[in-house]
Amino acid sequence: MNDWYDVEIIDIDSNPAKVVVNGVPVDVKIEEKPIIQEKPQQEKPKVIQENKSDSNPHSGKKQFKSPMPGTIISYSVKEGDTIITGDEVCILEAMKMQQSLKAELSGIVKSINFQPGAQVATDDILVELE
Repeated sequence: MNDWYDVEIIDIDSNPAKVVVNGVPVDVKIEEKPIIQEKPQQEKPKVIQENKSDSNPHSGKKQFKSPMPGTIISYSVKEGDTIITGDEVCILEAMKMQQSLKAELSGIVKSINFQPGAQVATDDILVELE
């Protein structure tokens, strides 16, 4: 895994910052974090529920989103699979580090929106659940 990237910083003062990675423009969201942290925290995937029914809290559309920009390495699920909270959904590589993304909600995989090797941005919908 000795991949090299050509990175050009276009505008670091804006948020998101503007950079070009291997000729592809990328917006980089900059978040200020405290310098001293008691315990490092792993960023969790964002899951949004829409059209939620009052009678069933798990009905409606569920979307599994990317917590950060990166490259999809592999999926641990396929369309039609049933997943439960805590199951690994995919491996995302960001800044030469691979991160296992886990489901925060249970459901059935309705669609997988990106193929392995695809570049994704923060909040891209990786997997839709039923």
